[in-house]
Amino acid sequence: MKLAELIIENYRGIGSNGVRVKIDNIVVLIGKNNVGKTTILSAYEAFASTGAALKIKDFHNEDIKNKPRITGVFIDINEADKIAEKWIHDDGELGYKNCIKAQYQWSAPDVGGEKYSYNPTTGQYEKGGLGGLDTILTNRIPTPLKISPLDDPSELEKKILEILIDAIKQNTKKDKSKVQQLLGDIKKLAEDVQTEISEELSNSCNMVSEEMMKVFPEATVIRIDPQASKIEPDKLIGSGSFIRLGNSDQHLAPLSNHGTGLQRTFLWSALKMLADTGRHQVKKKPVGIGTKKILLLEEPEAFLHPSAIRSAMESLYAIAEHEDWQVMVSSHSSVFIDLTKDHTTIIRIEKSQDTQHAVNTFSTDEAQFTADDKENLKMLNYCNPYFNEFFFSSHNLLVEGETEVTVVKALMQMGKIEKDCIHVINCLGKANIVTVSKILNHFKVNYSIIHDSDNPKVLRKEKYIVNSMWTMNQNIINEINVGKTYGLSIKSFLSVPNFEGEYFDGFTGGIKTIRCMEYII
Repeated sequence: MKLAELIIENYRGIGSNGVRVKIDNIVVLIGKNNVGKTTILSAYEAFASTGAALKIKDFHNEDIKNKPRITGVFIDINEADKIAEKWIHDDGELGYKNCIKAQYQWSAPDVGGEKYSYNPTTGQYEKGGLGGLDTILTNRIPTPLKISPLDDPSELEKKILEILIDAIKQNTKKDKSKVQQLLGDIKKLAEDVQTEISEELSNSCNMVSEEMMKVFPEATVIRIDPQASKIEPDKLIGSGSFIRLGNSDQHLAPLSNHGTGLQRTFLWSALKMLADTGRHQVKKKPVGIGTKKILLLEEPEAFLHPSAIRSAMESLYAIAEHEDWQVMVSSHSSVFIDLTKDHTTIIRIEKSQDTQHAVNTFSTDEAQFTADDKENLKMLNYCNPYFNEFFFSSHNLLVEGETEVTVVKALMQMGKIEKDCIHVINCLGKANIVTVSKILNHFKVNYSIIHDSDNPKVLRKEKYIVNSMWTMNQNIINEINVGKTYGLSIKSFLSVPNFEGEYFDGFTGGIKTIRCMEYII
């Protein structure tokens, strides 16, 4: 079985109405500041702890009457899970089949949470239940590793060393009899143990270096300098050690001396290496190949140069491609959204003045993109790096090309349209409007469209043939009708035969955008 969703109630800034969070290979949490994105990452850690005690700050409004509840929905139950049939059910309200629901409730601060199990027969959560589910939960809930932009350099280096130590510790063999013989000479012993682990240490550093160079080409050399005074390999590396980076052995500096962006990227590169090799541990709990892990990242774009953000995104998506790894990020950057990837979920969190939360969820799997849709999205991403910003807006305007974008934005500057009213999306052609409409329908966000009617037929080699762009008009209408069944407010403006002909006396040619600007100004 696997964890499919978390339901979070009365936890920190999330009230009794709760928030539903789908768990996928890649989960991107978006929304304005202080709407609860970080809270969701922390709630995941709380659930994964299987009931570890919470602090008063974790109770909604710091009121002990607001008892935190975090529910996990597990799907794909099979015989190997040894779950009694009475707990397994189809949940029509949540939309899951063959599932169970386990919940942790906290009655007071500094007290461990208690496990409850949902009984579909009574419709109630019962204390305990599900037999030995605690052990099963521990094995089925992906183990979290959380990285915050507020981590100071020493803490970040500590996390990096912790995961690299595991890579070395699990792949070196110590001769204990030899260690006993050399106890009289600590320095010689340290040198011997360092030699023993050097090959594994070097291999790990080389793998991390390959990933680092994708983002920071100057970081071509990585070395870990152990303090030669400890016997155990993990202590040898971890105590007094410095991770050093630079462009040559003569120009290496401690990791803490480098910029925050490079420090964080080094950590992702180390994680990428561990994902590739299946070697990792969290708080001395081995979680190697076959154990599920989830990387929780707050604002991965923080401190990165714009040219490095896309490379960082690619590294994170590469981690999530591994069977044992998932990634959940909270971000203000549209670059971390890639709709061409399967098993990707975008969750937008909004909070009203009365602190109630609203959540919109988009899943690339549920969107059922066609092959043409995916090609359209790839093209849009390549041509417009800001394309995915529509996920951050509450109302979007879809247009065919540069002329419409330029005119609408000029009207915004002139005060004819409120700047914060709409987000303009250049769909780079009418065919892409259909794909973007499909996404917005699925995400349940209102939008409007400005598109050309074009002509039913076009002249080709002295012969009129059917214009494929004319048939796109009906496809757009179909998607609008789908959106309206979801209760969306959608307006469509049709230019006959095109935008320039409708409003600007038929301007054509390469400078039509400039001429339209001059016309309205």
